[in-house]
Amino acid sequence: MTTGTNKKRSPKKWQSFKEQVATLESRGMIFEDKANAEYVLSQVNYYRLSGYWYSFRIMLSNNSRSDNFITGTTFDDVLNIYLFDKQLRLLCLRALENIEMSVRTNIAHTLGRISPNAHLNTDNFDQRFIKSENRYWSYDTWLNRYQEQIKKAKKSPFIEHHLNHYQYLPIWVGIEVLDFGSITTLYTGLRGKQQ
Repeated sequence: MTTGTNKKRSPKKWQSFKEQVATLESRGMIFEDKANAEYVLSQVNYYRLSGYWYSFRIMLSNNSRSDNFITGTTFDDVLNIYLFDKQLRLLCLRALENIEMSVRTNIAHTLGRISPNAHLNTDNFDQRFIKSENRYWSYDTWLNRYQEQIKKAKKSPFIEHHLNHYQYLPIWVGIEVLDFGSITTLYTGLRGKQQ
């Protein structure tokens, strides 16, 4: 027992994929195809998968988990949960991308109707946004981020073209290089009717 000091242990020993399978098997996990399990572990990190088999570990009386698995736990069950989660994340990302594109397009269309450079005119925004001293939510902060993102994208053909031929980027061009945080900040700064 240590007395008030935290003794750190040496890092865990490196294991081959075959040894990782053997470790899991020694803890009660069932493998139908060990060669396939080794292949999976060579493609998906052991510790990424460990989050998916956590709930299969035996619950102890002190509300912690044993390293051993509940009887009947199979590697295929764990892998199927991982694959389901992966597919669900991809579906969510696809849906979010559609939402982001719609928001991006509608902000550009709404502001562009006012003026191609409406995003550079403080009269087009809620005055609380313009006068805000909040470093995360203010027009000045947004404008600085916008200018930084334009600067980073200068080599993009469509940005380079507009910068070489026009005085400024119209909102429908500039909005294409904004990250989602900048887009949401811009949206929250719009006047109620524009939102």
